[in-house]
Amino acid sequence: MLALLLRGVRVSGLRMKRSSPEPRICPECRHVFQGNDWDGIDAHWRAKHDDLMRYKEAWPLTKSGQYKRTTQTNQTMPALPDDERVGWLQKRIGWLS
Repeated sequence: MLALLLRGVRVSGLRMKRSSPEPRICPECRHVFQGNDWDGIDAHWRAKHDDLMRYKEAWPLTKSGQYKRTTQTNQTMPALPDDERVGWLQKRIGWLS
């Protein structure tokens, strides 16, 4: 199958994926996942948050963006529009653009 890289979007057949997606963040503890998309969320969730909600139930909510945080910490992310949220996170964790 022919893959083509065009302005950060990989086109492969009829499917389009961003070649460098925005960071994925655990909706419960704000852990930032390194690597590809949500790789590692299952092990992370089971180790850290399975007492709150089983991974089997939490994953569909997390993936769709509907998971509601149940715990509070002193480092809460402010309510920002999507385009500003990534910049805020990059500054918070020290990423360079």
